[in-house]
Amino acid sequence: AAQTGHAGALVNLSATYLNERGVEKDLEKGLEYQRPAAEEVHLIAMFNLAYAYLEGSVVEKENRKAVEYVRLLPKKGHAKVVINMGLMYG
Repeated sequence: AAQTGHAGALVNLSATYLNERGVEKDLEKGLEYQRPAAEEVHLIAMFNLAYAYLEGSVVEKENRKAVEYVRLLPKKGHAKVVINMGLMYG
């Protein structure tokens, strides 16, 4: 399913690399799988990428990119996630 671009499958595959489940941990590769899922408006992928860009430990810190993902969340009915991110970084 991940090969066909199914967003949920991409997030699951990403988790194997991010959490070292059966493969060597590779944060960059894990985030590579998150991007197409986020483009399909997958909540977890969007949150993970926003967090990665805010934190800047895996990818270069880019608040602007993080905000792009965060702004899409309430438009897709995920306002609670935006509130939680605000509490984390507020």
